Amino acid sequence: MVWQPFKKLLFDLKKFAWNKLCEHFDQSSIEKIVSIPLSNSPSSDRRAWDLTRDGRFTTKSAYVGFIGQHHVSNNVIWKHIWRTKVPHRIQLFAWKTLHNAIPVREILNHRILIDNPICPRCDGETETALHALITCPGLSQIWSSNPLLVCTAPFADKDLEAWFRFWVIPPWLFYPVPIKCFSRPTLPTQLMTPSASTSTPWKPPPDGWITVNTDGAWDPITKKGGLGIIFRNHNNNFVFAAAFHVVASTAEETEVRAIWRAIREALDLKVEKVMVESDAMVVVNQLQRRDFSGCWNTDAYFKDIELWCNNFLATAFNFVPRNCNQPAHAIAQWGKNNELDMFWRYPPVWLLPALGGDHTTVMN
Repeated sequence: MVWQPFKKLLFDLKKFAWNKLCEHFDQSSIEKIVSIPLSNSPSSDRRAWDLTRDGRFTTKSAYVGFIGQHHVSNNVIWKHIWRTKVPHRIQLFAWKTLHNAIPVREILNHRILIDNPICPRCDGETETALHALITCPGLSQIWSSNPLLVCTAPFADKDLEAWFRFWVIPPWLFYPVPIKCFSRPTLPTQLMTPSASTSTPWKPPPDGWITVNTDGAWDPITKKGGLGIIFRNHNNNFVFAAAFHVVASTAEETEVRAIWRAIREALDLKVEKVMVESDAMVVVNQLQRRDFSGCWNTDAYFKDIELWCNNFLATAFNFVPRNCNQPAHAIAQWGKNNELDMFWRYPPVWLLPALGGDHTTVMN
């Protein structure tokens, strides 16, 4: 393969050189290349291993990729499954399900050649794990009749990982927002998690500072996401807010891009001291260490953040819990659901309840 500088391949007198990419790469590689963000700061190209978060090769990731279980062993989904407060046998069953280790007929047919792999309940489709647990017509009625009114139809052409991601990764349980797989946008009060009802006051920044709360929303099925940012000053006054719609590879990417966008808007607003608050603890901890290295889809954003931070008198990055980040979360969801970019100098009416949840932001 001929390796040429990435920016030279992508741009020819500021025009996208699609033909040049086609000369050297297949379609799958081209799609990945054009999705790589470019940094505003000078940086060298580097090779990245696609099966690890930091782009570094490991024999373990190569082995996992070789046996075709990279998507199952994703650290994010397992972290949430093991942290879910359910009996251990339920966690173990989820693990076995995602590893195709439950005795549904499709799996049995591959291993011991049973007579009939068709589902015995509906007698209509092969009994896969997804069908046996979720999409079988009888089970679909059960899912739709429970208090959450879950619609299983969107998962008919998906896999079990998409189903698990829908339940354990998106933060909808912590803040009621419309979700297309539900027939109503809010959850009954008795189903809310304890953390959702715990009220922690949002604290304004010190005098002379501007706080920017950021959040990212992401749909693991469609890959569509939203970014939400909201500026407030030391008097708890609303200054500015913005929503953006994006296409992202991971939930972490949306969180990084939200912070990246907040820093960029702070520069445009000529803010001198900016305090960025986010509920993405891993990202915040990394920025607090002044570690501006990312994986293939976030490295450029980290490099821009590092460059732009030099233009402020002072910068700070703080972690806040979700219930102190409700306005930014609501704005990010708005951007994702409406697929629009929007800027506000005054808070929209639909944002007022979230601002009230932050213990009453004063309106200019």
